[in-house]
Amino acid sequence: MAQGNGFEDVLTAFVDQYGLSRAAVLEVIVNTLSQILSRWHQMEVMVLYSEGRLQAVGYSPYFGGHRDWDIDLRTMRGWNTIKRMLDQAMSRAVCVKDAKAFKSREHELRWGEILKHQDEGLLVEVMMDDGQALLAECPYARIGKHERHSEAFKRGAIRAFHLRRIDPILLNGTPRLRIILDRESKRLPQCLLRERLIAHNVRMLGLHLVCEQRIVGMKTVIRVNRPIPRDPIIETACELSGERIQVKVDRKWH
Repeated sequence: MAQGNGFEDVLTAFVDQYGLSRAAVLEVIVNTLSQILSRWHQMEVMVLYSEGRLQAVGYSPYFGGHRDWDIDLRTMRGWNTIKRMLDQAMSRAVCVKDAKAFKSREHELRWGEILKHQDEGLLVEVMMDDGQALLAECPYARIGKHERHSEAFKRGAIRAFHLRRIDPILLNGTPRLRIILDRESKRLPQCLLRERLIAHNVRMLGLHLVCEQRIVGMKTVIRVNRPIPRDPIIETACELSGERIQVKVDRKWH
């Protein structure tokens, strides 16, 4: 591993390649090298960064206590293997970072294009707020039986989904975001109706709107604190494949 100015160049290269902060890149390098050296030397090794340089110290049992061993990083071999392990660790860090960034988007409405039908469900491309397109799954078990094989859900169709969960996972050893969608949540009609009201320029200030009950494919009950136009309700029902939308007005609800 390069030291001094050479190590700073390595840091900068990883920052540019993965879009992580310098501190995050340094943390990945230190942790990864500590794990590699601990395995190689069969003792606990801690890699530290100080004044532009990396230092490694090994700790081994010694007469009931521990003995410190300075390890010269310049003697390390197998840089190609180390670089590959660092790349894998950086990719995992990026995946975790993205998952944390998108976590706040869980339980929101997302429009997605159906790419194909798989054995267990739909493969969907969804757009995030920053314009990034992500692959997501919508299990058949999370879709009403009346919609699973409908023409409205053929390849290329654009449908509304509830973003159920986002997690970082390893797929065949490669870090990936796993995004799970559904069409059965009570939040879906609630968010859909809110979106349609905004599209119709309905004043949203002070409007309370919540889905109280949903029987997927049959009936949804939404409570509001003031009357709302009919067209957004009809459009919401249409997107839900004709599911009946009952709107209850409760003027006393605040």
